[in-house]
Amino acid sequence: MPLIRHSFFSGLYYPSDAEELRSTLLSLLGTSLHRKKIKTVTIPHGNLALVGKKMAEIYASIEIPNHVILLGQNHTERGEKCAIYSKGVWQTPLGELKINEELASLWMENSPCKFFLLKLKLFP
Repeated sequence: MPLIRHSFFSGLYYPSDAEELRSTLLSLLGTSLHRKKIKTVTIPHGNLALVGKKMAEIYASIEIPNHVILLGQNHTERGEKCAIYSKGVWQTPLGELKINEELASLWMENSPCKFFLLKLKLFP
């Protein structure tokens, strides 16, 4: 059984129901005729009601590659500066996203950060 990282904010910052979330996202995304190939992008995160329009505008304008590295800040400033969930899946209302374990391992080996490996017991 794989490690599963459950969402802390499903139902709080965005709908927990898959169909409701899909409908909300599609209404925010609209259509974009030209998508740019990019190497990096900074996208705001948070409550969909507050930043959803800006997030959708950015996502609609880029080609999203098959493998994505999500970097986020340590909001609590407790513990290590860097953390990684290196195995298993992220559970979302729209399904599971499999973690690229090989890429996570390479990231840990080649990063200047000392990583705190996130374990299943930290998540509900």
